[in-house]
Amino acid sequence: MTGEFRAIRGVLVAATMLSACAGCLPPLSAGPSVWIVDGREDASGDVQPSFENSIYSATRGEIRLAAAVNETVAFQIAISSTTTGEAPLELTFSDLVGDGGRLSAASAIHAYRVQSVRVRRFPAWYPQHTGRAAWPASFPDILVPWNSPRGGGPIRLGSGQRELVWIDVCAPPTTPPGEYSASVELRGDAAVFRGLLKLRVLPIALPGEPSLTVVTRVDPRDLLSAHLRWPLEPAEQTRLLPSAPSHQAAIQLVSASMRLLHEHRMSPVLWAAFPKYRPTGDRQVEIAWEEYDALVSGFVDGRAYADRARPGLWPIPASINYPPAAANGGIEAPRYAALLGSYLAECRRHFADRGWLEQAVFRPLPPGAVSTAAVGRMARLGAIVRQSEADVPILAHLPPASLRVLGDQSSPAIDLPDVDLWAMRGMWFQPEVVRQQQQLGKQAWLLPDQPPYSPSLSVAGLPVDAEALGWLAWRYGLDGLWIEDAAEFGGGGWKPENEANAESSALIYPGEPFGLFDQPVPSIRLKRLRSAVQAYELLRLLDRAGKELMARTLAEQAVSWAGTDACVDHLLHTREAGWPADASALALARELVVQELTSTFGGDSADSRQISNLTRWALTMNRAQRVRAEVRGVRLQSGGGGEMRAVAFCDVTNLTSRLISGKWTLPSPPLGWRMLREPVVSVPAGGRRATAVEFSLAGLSANIDGVFDVELVFEADGGSGAGLFPAPARLALALCPRSGAAPRIDGDLADWGLASSNAAGDFRLVRGRRGAALAGRGAPTRASRAFFSMDADSLHVAVRCELAAGEKPVWSASNTVPIDGAIPWGQDVVEILLCPRAAAQGSSSEIYCLQVKPSGLLCARRGCRTEPPIGASEPWLCNATVAVTVQPTVWTVELSLPLSALDGSAWSTRVWGCNVTRLDAARGEYSSWSGAQGDCYRPELLGNLVVSPP
Repeated sequence: MTGEFRAIRGVLVAATMLSACAGCLPPLSAGPSVWIVDGREDASGDVQPSFENSIYSATRGEIRLAAAVNETVAFQIAISSTTTGEAPLELTFSDLVGDGGRLSAASAIHAYRVQSVRVRRFPAWYPQHTGRAAWPASFPDILVPWNSPRGGGPIRLGSGQRELVWIDVCAPPTTPPGEYSASVELRGDAAVFRGLLKLRVLPIALPGEPSLTVVTRVDPRDLLSAHLRWPLEPAEQTRLLPSAPSHQAAIQLVSASMRLLHEHRMSPVLWAAFPKYRPTGDRQVEIAWEEYDALVSGFVDGRAYADRARPGLWPIPASINYPPAAANGGIEAPRYAALLGSYLAECRRHFADRGWLEQAVFRPLPPGAVSTAAVGRMARLGAIVRQSEADVPILAHLPPASLRVLGDQSSPAIDLPDVDLWAMRGMWFQPEVVRQQQQLGKQAWLLPDQPPYSPSLSVAGLPVDAEALGWLAWRYGLDGLWIEDAAEFGGGGWKPENEANAESSALIYPGEPFGLFDQPVPSIRLKRLRSAVQAYELLRLLDRAGKELMARTLAEQAVSWAGTDACVDHLLHTREAGWPADASALALARELVVQELTSTFGGDSADSRQISNLTRWALTMNRAQRVRAEVRGVRLQSGGGGEMRAVAFCDVTNLTSRLISGKWTLPSPPLGWRMLREPVVSVPAGGRRATAVEFSLAGLSANIDGVFDVELVFEADGGSGAGLFPAPARLALALCPRSGAAPRIDGDLADWGLASSNAAGDFRLVRGRRGAALAGRGAPTRASRAFFSMDADSLHVAVRCELAAGEKPVWSASNTVPIDGAIPWGQDVVEILLCPRAAAQGSSSEIYCLQVKPSGLLCARRGCRTEPPIGASEPWLCNATVAVTVQPTVWTVELSLPLSALDGSAWSTRVWGCNVTRLDAARGEYSSWSGAQGDCYRPELLGNLVVSPP
């Protein structure tokens, strides 16, 4: 243990003494610009070239890689040109020659040309997680083998075009450790790039059979439709008959898909070709196993694969749709219970006869929403299995316990003692509950869904996401990962130019568009998921080498949190992703594991670059702010004697391994501001502390946008991790002046009179990575501005939303506003949020929410609507009047709200909580006046509207 701590501390000490050298030198070759980056990195068209990095040096002409025996590593070749008409570029490699002899390039090096997919619609997590606007974009993901008839090599460049080539380099299981070299050349009419690939094969070996089971469910219907034009039928009814000559092409395609996933260390399971059956008596079923066995036996027992490795589990061919519950009286019918029980018993007997029983699992229901009905179905199916002679493990895609403790008001009680394997979404993964289930002998599997609960396998996710799954699995002790739709990419008519589903987790694509009629092609995400499994294997080797503490510490630093550990107060109030956005952080963490395993760290290593890598990893992890201070919002309150006070709602998050103590200060107070006290805060390791910091205000003025910027500082004590942690804050303040005449509610703002400080502008993005909004980098592409006034009867609000010339807002003729989590999504909308009461804290149920679409539709609710529902929300008959106009460069909302619609207690304070938000649906930009981050549906995140009581 002491040695492990010394090794970790040594890296951190080295980080303060050394710095990694990085430059941007031009390539040595003429013609197209060529550079090399790690396979983990983003090399898409908007990323700047990198000629000196962790694996590539243009000055030396070297690509340097390291791989364990039986490991595959990858790099990317980026090629760009400013001219047209250049000769096609061909790529060649020589054999790898070195200490252990010769590795054939044909078997050790595999090249793919990268093709992109287009995404037009994104999920709401995308802007916050990636830091990019949800604007239509192309993502490199399809890997076409270099020698494919179409879409592979050679490459003909166009002007301003960037091409990517993906290279896999593997060290086969029999490779002797040592240094190996091969020449790399990219040639058109002349060589435009020459380099030396140096592969260091490490004296460690990954096991042949993966330690982390990653089940990839293969529903082959999309592939069969794309390649062979098969009609799309229910998966359980899709027949694949080895005895039928007309099915041979389909079986070859399915087999190639299974092998491709298996070669990437996945555990593919086929979800099709269920065997035919017929009842033969009371609680007796006859099943025709011949065709099923001929199709799947090689996949189940491993004979279909070169390494003979078996999948970690295999679902028996049964579900709620097979035998179908609906056709047999329904799930509660005794007839269905008898049929399912006897069918499962026969499956168990057959699996036992074939030697497959240890892998067998019953997966009756696909992933879906958590509801009372879903839990009831699972309970009923579990009871049928328990009361029959089936005795097979049951897998459920549900959480083991209710999510009501995390704020989900719709979550039912969950008590499913018959479930043996929980394969749950990241949003439902409660680490403490899962540990309790594992102690009871249950298994915990993760179904990756969305950040910050888990890394995403979406084509629109960050490059680091897929590999982070391996570190997450080790950090939380998962039994496996479940990929539900590994081969479902959007229907049989799919082509590379088609729009892709940003939330699809398909890991393979049809090969048919590229002339590969009997096989699919892999995705970049599949390659990176393979890296995740390999990273897990290295951590496991480190653990078995007696360095359990180091393996755990590294995993906890690589993934600080996931699952519901990402939640602050409830499921929709979350921190940002707990793993680094920079892929190099995980690459360098891997280097530390390798150094420990090869016993060279801290010794006389001949390769100083490894020490530099470890240093940069430590610096990267330290830059991730192990102590974070932030101000969620600033609200005004009336003090005694007419005094005005400001309350800043502050958080300190401590990701270090020790207690942090300190105090909040205001080093440079604005004129008239006085901190009433300097709150002392103690934050345990891995914890968070919320504090309300109060100020008295002798005077206050805001700018023309109704905002006042101030910076608080959390000062950590010297004995517990000293440091100053600035926390920018925004006080959003506007006046609501009384006017004698109400404006006409017609969408035309010409009749709005001039008033002092009644404007709200300088909107900031609600979804932006790492607080970019308050740092000044979070302005939306198109500005918005709001105005307030009131008369004796009504509150009037006008909102002006800029558009690009000729651009039209996005909306549909429906009477609802779509939501995604805690924000509106998918259609342009303006929100006016009001909380007319003195208290500045509470839940979304205490906010009046007025949403207006460009159509003029008003959705008014008492309590903000979210999914899942976190607080009470009901329609609000507020009798507001709304008018909207859409012009070539702006769309405008005018709204008049009768004051009688508000609770009488609204006049107990002169300062109302208020915010104005706008969703620019075309760009996926959700912005607000108050500067709230993450979401806007909490009272402390609102701005401040000073009103005049009647």
